[in-house]
Amino acid sequence: MVHALRESWRVLVPGGSLIDLRPLSANSPVQVVTGDKIVPVGQIDDSKDRHDDRAAAEAIRRIVHEGWFALEQEERFDYVSYWNTLEEMQRYIEEKRSSLILPEQVLAEAERLVTGSSTEARLRIPFRMVISRYRKTPGGGYRYSHV
Repeated sequence: MVHALRESWRVLVPGGSLIDLRPLSANSPVQVVTGDKIVPVGQIDDSKDRHDDRAAAEAIRRIVHEGWFALEQEERFDYVSYWNTLEEMQRYIEEKRSSLILPEQVLAEAERLVTGSSTEARLRIPFRMVISRYRKTPGGGYRYSHV
């Protein structure tokens, strides 16, 4: 990761920006939405992603510490994904976020609420995200190029 970030520094114009946008491991809640009511049914298990999450944060911390980039701004926010059916949500997780685990009790509670709802119910997961903007620094940490 550090090598890729240094390569980004190399190809950026002087003063150019690097954008870091990624999900954070946060055991996001699974929710059922009916009308204006949001009912939590449990959490996904994203513990398989925690190692990569820490590695990405450490790589960014290292290149900032070494002087390659300077942090200009950082925000955290929820990116909410919606599905009309439990099957759609499961398919999305299998195809796009295969490291996530939907515990059986969460699936069972979601199914119970969706099938028992008198109004159209949807499922949603607010994924915690981070977006950061880093500015390429002039020196670029060349004194650390052997690392």
